[in-house]
Amino acid sequence: MPFDFSYQVAEDGNDYSHNAISDGDITRGEYRVALPDGRTQIVKYTADWKNGFNAEVTYEGEARYPDAPAGGYGSGPASNGYDGGSSSGNGYNGGSGSAGGGQAYVPPSLGGGYQY
Repeated sequence: MPFDFSYQVAEDGNDYSHNAISDGDITRGEYRVALPDGRTQIVKYTADWKNGFNAEVTYEGEARYPDAPAGGYGSGPASNGYDGGSSSGNGYNGGSGSAGGGQAYVPPSLGGGYQY
C-alpha cells in the first residue's frame, strides 16, 4: 500500500525527524537524530521485500566533548575486589577484598564458577 509521511520534533536539543515514501513495493526514507556530542546522524534507507533494509549512515558536524574537571577524574577504587584466591581454593575471595561484598569473577578455565 503506497504511503508518504514525515514528522519533526525539536525540543531542547532532542531534535529528530523522519520522512518516508513508498510506492507499495519499495520504501525510501531518511531520518535525522541530534546526538549528545553535537553531531547530527543522518540515515538514508531503502527497504523492500527482495533486498530487505539497506541504510547509508552519515554524520554532520563535529563531535564536541566537555572539558575534563579540574584535577581530573581520579583513579577509581583502590581494590578490584579480587584477592587471587580464598582459603578454600575456589578462586573467590571471602568478601574481605571486595568493594561490593559479592563474589569476584574467575573464569571457569581457572576453576571459577558460581558458588551457592
